[in-house]
Amino acid sequence: MKSEKTRVKIFTLGLFILTLIHTPFCIGKVIFEDDFEKNVIDKGKWTPTGSWSLEDGVLVVNGGEVGLSVKNDFTDFEFYVDFYMINPLWAANWVIRGEDPNNCTLLQIVADERDQFWWFTRVDGNYFVHAEDQLKNESGIHPKLGKWYTVKIVAKGNIYELYLGEQGKNLE
Repeated sequence: MKSEKTRVKIFTLGLFILTLIHTPFCIGKVIFEDDFEKNVIDKGKWTPTGSWSLEDGVLVVNGGEVGLSVKNDFTDFEFYVDFYMINPLWAANWVIRGEDPNNCTLLQIVADERDQFWWFTRVDGNYFVHAEDQLKNESGIHPKLGKWYTVKIVAKGNIYELYLGEQGKNLE
């Protein structure tokens, strides 16, 4: 009996040590981040559009165009961004994956009475929003104009998880 207890303790200790060694390799690394407080758009990270500007350390994008990150080989990732809701329909959208500005997949937060998330695509410069890609917002937060929010997008292959919350709140 004593030898079984010793084996269990050794196995448990070994498993613990293996977990300690392996865990740092499982945690994702930050691919890039930018807080824009330098009031400079880093063109080593971004391919901005003409509507991108900086005001007091905040990136201002007036929509209608597609700006991309320079790095474009994302597979699995988490994306966080704080945003200020200025328009119920066209203000809050982000490119999730894209070959170029005319061929990409975007997420849009619709803050009017529909209260939805829209997945839409741009193919050869034309936008497509299919009815099955207009998803009910189940976050419990209905965005209102003039307020800050945070969105978190978790991409695992072609599966996406969406989280929306008030700015500064932990999104799980």
